[in-house]
Amino acid sequence: MITKQSHLPSRVMGAGVAIGLAVVLVVTLLVAGQTLTAANTVEGIPQATRLMTQARGEPTNIIRVATNAEYWPMEYISGTQIVGHDIDLMNAIALKLNATVVYTNVPWANIFTGLLNGEYDAIVSTVSAVPERDKIIDFTLPYVTFGVGDHIAIAVRQGDDALRHRLNQALWQLRTESALETLVARIATDVPAWNPHLPQWPYVAPDASSTLVYTGTQQNSTIIQIPSGAVTQTILLAYVDTGVAAPAPSYAFAGHAFQLDAYHDGVLLSAQTFGVPVTVTLHSTETVVAKMEESALKLLYWNAGVGKWEDANTTCAPPSSYDRHPSDNWLAVPICHLSQFALFGQHRLYLPITSRN
Repeated sequence: MITKQSHLPSRVMGAGVAIGLAVVLVVTLLVAGQTLTAANTVEGIPQATRLMTQARGEPTNIIRVATNAEYWPMEYISGTQIVGHDIDLMNAIALKLNATVVYTNVPWANIFTGLLNGEYDAIVSTVSAVPERDKIIDFTLPYVTFGVGDHIAIAVRQGDDALRHRLNQALWQLRTESALETLVARIATDVPAWNPHLPQWPYVAPDASSTLVYTGTQQNSTIIQIPSGAVTQTILLAYVDTGVAAPAPSYAFAGHAFQLDAYHDGVLLSAQTFGVPVTVTLHSTETVVAKMEESALKLLYWNAGVGKWEDANTTCAPPSSYDRHPSDNWLAVPICHLSQFALFGQHRLYLPITSRN
């Protein structure tokens, strides 16, 4: 029997009781020439547990999704089917992507390990996008927030940017169509104490300045200040913590590694540049930079054209200047285009103390 949860639905590492059964459900088959009718949807979100588009002659791909179906009302077993609000969401995404979704019920204790091992492509299971998980997996944009900051997102393998971008595009479309708003309202009806609401996605408009703050692994923070006039169209700026970056020659990794992506109308902008410089400020914890020469810390970006790390200040012409505050463990540098970024430094050299006999 599925019982209601009385606490906020944040699923932390190791939480949850395992069912231990792998269940793959194939329920709905769309036949050639048919479209979804009202019987297949509730307020715009389809309820089928698997969507198939082969019969319609449309492009088809398979997304293998893991869920732990022990979390009413988000994902649970009803009869022989996996159902719930998260499942409804993923089915709506599948329609946008012309995809086939294969669901597997996975014990919560094993769900992240299975993703890392490639047993499935994504996790849709009320997963909180917390900094500790950024070290091993990537997240889509959050699709619902509980309480004051429990952001729930879809988890994918770290570096699987192609799938993450496709999922983000579908989420964007669902939000503009108010389908995400409908989803949140239905969760609120079931469990109002969870205080579900739409997350505040980081939109940047041409005629307004914006300040975006992201907290990454080890509680390092990144602040991005975007002045008015930096963009020519409204974009969504997504920050992805990429874990640990491979060291650049003669440098050591200094705790910050992230990718900045821009979307317009749900479409990834592969070469987003800024009309005026955007300032990136990096705050580091003392434990990360304690053995670094802080005056030599540099934010580098990955120049894919030449296959190497280069100083982020060269993204602007002429190159920008660093604003360094080593006593407070932060630095700032203006950038003029998006990329993959990482903070690097050099370890302090300690000479041995010798004495003359």
